[in-house]
Amino acid sequence: MDGSEGKLAARARDPRERLETFLHVVFSPPRDDDGEFAVALMELKAQAPFREAYRDRLVEMDELMRGVVADAVRDGIESDHFREGDPETVAWFVVTAINATHARQVALGEGPEETRRLIESDLRERLGWSPEVVA
Repeated sequence: MDGSEGKLAARARDPRERLETFLHVVFSPPRDDDGEFAVALMELKAQAPFREAYRDRLVEMDELMRGVVADAVRDGIESDHFREGDPETVAWFVVTAINATHARQVALGEGPEETRRLIESDLRERLGWSPEVVA
């Protein structure tokens, strides 16, 4: 999971673009990924209740992901790109949906496309966000 911080924390100034970049990074696996990383991550998650170091790292990753989303939402509200909303609640929903998708992908062989569509729909409904931002 090291190195993920730079990929997730998009550098774009526009909060709409930051959310789009975040979703792209999360939902676009590397070209050479054959699913082994997703399975290994699931195995780490399964061991987290028994291994404090695993749990601590997963908590850090969760906090990082929620922070990226909450910051983009907060910035979008402050700059009048988004409607009013609770950035922490939005971030919790987005990251929880991402984690659920990971479990469904590994355990059931489902692709992440539907979850991404649902997240984007929720962001449009809650905030007025649109992924079709031209930078």
